[in-house]
Amino acid sequence: MVGALWVAFAASAAAQPITTNDFRIDAQATPVLGGSRVVGLAGAYTALAEGIDAIPYNPAGYAARFPYEHDWYEYELSLGVQLAGAFSKVDYFLNGQGSGLGPVSGFYGFNGAGRLQFAHLGVGGSLQLEAFEIGREDPVEVTFVTARFGAGYNFLDGQLAVGAGIQTVSMSIVENDVALVDFTGVGFEAGFVLRLADRRWRLGFMARNPVDARVVTDEDDPTMPTEVAGFVLPRSVNLPWEFRTGFAWQFLERPFNPRFSPPKNVAQAMERRLQRRWCEREREQVRRELGERADEAGECPFLRGRARDPRWRAAEQERRQAEQLAMQDEIERGQAAVADFWDEMEESRARRYLLVSADLRLLGRVQNGVGIDAFIAQEQARRGEHVTVGFHLGAESEPWPHQMKVRAGVYFEPARYENVRGRFHGTFGFDFRLFEIPYLATVLRAGFYVDGARDWVNWGISLGGWH
Repeated sequence: MVGALWVAFAASAAAQPITTNDFRIDAQATPVLGGSRVVGLAGAYTALAEGIDAIPYNPAGYAARFPYEHDWYEYELSLGVQLAGAFSKVDYFLNGQGSGLGPVSGFYGFNGAGRLQFAHLGVGGSLQLEAFEIGREDPVEVTFVTARFGAGYNFLDGQLAVGAGIQTVSMSIVENDVALVDFTGVGFEAGFVLRLADRRWRLGFMARNPVDARVVTDEDDPTMPTEVAGFVLPRSVNLPWEFRTGFAWQFLERPFNPRFSPPKNVAQAMERRLQRRWCEREREQVRRELGERADEAGECPFLRGRARDPRWRAAEQERRQAEQLAMQDEIERGQAAVADFWDEMEESRARRYLLVSADLRLLGRVQNGVGIDAFIAQEQARRGEHVTVGFHLGAESEPWPHQMKVRAGVYFEPARYENVRGRFHGTFGFDFRLFEIPYLATVLRAGFYVDGARDWVNWGISLGGWH
């Protein structure tokens, strides 16, 4: 009897209408979103921190090189499409859907990113779009755009990578072409990954500060709530603070943490030798022209005078042009040989491995928070009242060497609504090698992933480089 009364009381409290502006929208998403590797590994990516897809999970990914990135300069591109709820409505906000708050439909997402490596320094950026509708008589359109920009540096031959960046979040809620909420907020994020050479484990950590954007100012009359098209507006929109820590271990023969040392600049060394040869020849000519005063010629590279004989200078010019052309050919052959060497090393590297990665994720509270769906329903359904904890576990292997990688994982998504159970997700994904793009010297790969849980199905495809 007491339990039934409590349930009835909770349901009636959740159904209370919003009558003042004294609340915040908790805009935090809790499902795992991203590329095929990230979702396939159930979001357990903080300790891996490899590539531009890692940035939302650890900004150290700006600088943490993949094992196959040997050149002084490297680049990476990534594209992906997400289609959560493509065939059904989904509980994106984990509100239980029995609360009277509408489910999400028409969800789609897009993510694109790029990264540049210059020796130990890495820079990059990413853009993620999420758009969906929440059903009412007139569906309300919600759009998120998250842009990230940052840089990182790896120390100790790549054994420690640190990174930091800016997160810019824009959100709009529109009904019948009327903007109910339109905000942009900026936050800061930083992280590191420790991956000691020739060890089989990695440790990562990431922190992100809260983002809070005002919608209704304190100067507005609290006795007369600010409204747009019948919607009582929030005081602000909030993304809470976030901490992630992760640990990864790789089994079997494949190395996990090779060292990175920028290769020597072959062209620069050869140019220095050639400049030295030219200087020594001119020094000898200057000494001959000075005769008894030959000691006044100086030493290379700081000669006290230049050769004056016009015939010698003309012949020397021809010699230098011929040597310059010969050196260019030698540089090209040398660089090709180095590239072939590293390609052969990568191809001969053991392919058998089993990677296991785990993450712990903490999300902060939002004072007087309600969900986006509760705001649209204009109900005081509290969201984000407490710190929530999520757990992520994923595994990856390469059953078809040089052709296919497979991933699977599980994660617990905590409920940020009161009186709603969290849910466990199962994830699966793979990458398949396609073909080489000659002009980019890149082998293209296609990825697929799926994430399933109670009232949730998300699947998508991605494109990127295969290694």
